[in-house]
Amino acid sequence: MLSNTLTEIDLHKLNRESARRLVIKSVKKSHSRKISCIKFITEKANHNINSNGERGVLHRAFPSWVLNTEIEHLVQDYEPYNGYYLVYINLDYVSQAEVEVDLHYRTKLLVIQTIKDCHFRKIPCVKFITRRGNHVNATGEREVLYEDFPSWMLDNEIRHLIEQCQKYDGYYLVYLDLNHAPSLFRRLIFGFRPPGWFGQKY
Repeated sequence: MLSNTLTEIDLHKLNRESARRLVIKSVKKSHSRKISCIKFITEKANHNINSNGERGVLHRAFPSWVLNTEIEHLVQDYEPYNGYYLVYINLDYVSQAEVEVDLHYRTKLLVIQTIKDCHFRKIPCVKFITRRGNHVNATGEREVLYEDFPSWMLDNEIRHLIEQCQKYDGYYLVYLDLNHAPSLFRRLIFGFRPPGWFGQKY
């Protein structure tokens, strides 16, 4: 059974590009969640060994993925094993691509605006401190922010910008889908022009 310091990711059924993307994504998320080690399975039994006894594509390519510039600063070390790699996460690294917001008595509107702003600025993760336990709001209610927060993630203004929301003791980590372009931006990319746009000078 895996402890909270180890997570396991099975890559062996993925193609090379999908596996590479999953490795990068998993390292980033594990760093944000303070998970110190990831076990990446690159092959099962002898399935990925060719007739010459050589390891498969994923196993050979893996070292180059953990040296990717997106995550190399998050990787402390890695070790190859028979059919898998262990990747040790550098938990001492403090990412400049994360934002922490202490909500305290503040409202849903701040959460929505922060998520929209962070998505625009390409910030992948936001930590919202809601507090819980003995925290009391202005009306004497306890844990209101902590309990209400998940429903705010379903708001139509931001739900399409959110990849995942993780609940912790007194705070939430919200991971943003930076591959999602706002609808107007997508329409501009694919040829749509709003009325009066053509020929307009800026």
